[in-house]
Amino acid sequence: MRSVGVRSWKARKKMTNDTLPVSLIESTAQFESCCQSWQRRSYLALDTEFIRTNTFYPKPGLLQLSDGDSISLVDPFCIQDWSPFIELLSDPDLLWVMHSGSEDLVLLLSVFETVPQKVFDTQAAAAYAGLGFSLSYQALVKMLLSIDVAKGETRSDWLRRPLSDAQLEYAAADVQYLVTLYQVLEKNLRSSALIEWLGEDMQELVAAVYEIEDPDVWKTLYAGISNSWKLTDQGLAILQSLCVWREKESRSRNKPRNWIAKDNELFAIASEFSSHHEFEADSLFALKEVSKEVKRKHGKAIVDLLNQPAKADSINRDLLNPPLHPKYRDTLKSWRKIVLNKADELNIAPELLARKRWLQDLVKSYEQSGQLVWNSPLKGWRQQALQLEFERALGVS
Repeated sequence: MRSVGVRSWKARKKMTNDTLPVSLIESTAQFESCCQSWQRRSYLALDTEFIRTNTFYPKPGLLQLSDGDSISLVDPFCIQDWSPFIELLSDPDLLWVMHSGSEDLVLLLSVFETVPQKVFDTQAAAAYAGLGFSLSYQALVKMLLSIDVAKGETRSDWLRRPLSDAQLEYAAADVQYLVTLYQVLEKNLRSSALIEWLGEDMQELVAAVYEIEDPDVWKTLYAGISNSWKLTDQGLAILQSLCVWREKESRSRNKPRNWIAKDNELFAIASEFSSHHEFEADSLFALKEVSKEVKRKHGKAIVDLLNQPAKADSINRDLLNPPLHPKYRDTLKSWRKIVLNKADELNIAPELLARKRWLQDLVKSYEQSGQLVWNSPLKGWRQQALQLEFERALGVS
């Protein structure tokens, strides 16, 4: 690790006439000074570099921040006290500018146990501005600022020290233009309802990050396992227990979910033992769909879990995703056409208005209850934009 201090650094290849000064922060004292200066700002741009190849939680390698006047590259290996930064994250008035920031928010929650309350995602804003859905940072900078941003260090080892100049150039470039993008996009959207719609989505984005660590949400994950709708209620109760167990195990061991057990293995166990009242290790070890490694590492824990009575009354089959009845497939097609037309009318990306899975869930709710149940993310402005025409397509308006 380099000696504590601050190394001023400038890109060897000047990309614009307005390249911001860059500092590599390798001192807790200097980082605290930065945080104090950022307290006076109304917005702050953030990007992160991390590694998550063999762990459940991301390992931070670098934090890049820009206030619009300068860039700070913060080496997390050198910071002993993060409390000034956590205070910034908790500031309800500070707007954090990111690009495709969901993974950055996950890192912030896992490391600092909090995320910003106000977020402006330039990728989402670009979709609302009619520039395209899921644009990369490089594509958006090129489109709006006519600047080429290099991608060369995308797969770098950000945990290795010292970081190279090429890595630092790449990291600085990732926040170099974020504030400018925010200013351009916010001005473009400000005079329309689009800025409010974007705000709703940002609240949903933040809420979704917190749900990752919500045990009540873990209890619903069985519904996302492929073919779970085929199971009996008892089988689903077993699958629910297995999913919750895997969530806890992934976190305690800090390993990816699939390293603990794959979805198809959990499904096979739930399917095989849904009608059993007592479970033995031999029965589990005879199950071909489950790998030898899972049996070796987790066999006893799984058998112990199976021998605990699973409560079928905790299962909500409305969460499942069985195949649609043929007549509702036509409904889904008509709704997708409505979405395309409405998105064109609003000059926004159709995926932003309603994605296929959202429409499938809405059709499913109507198939089950005879009513349109507008849950997140379709509730709010999307419901207002689509409800009348969707009901007409159903012949219920």
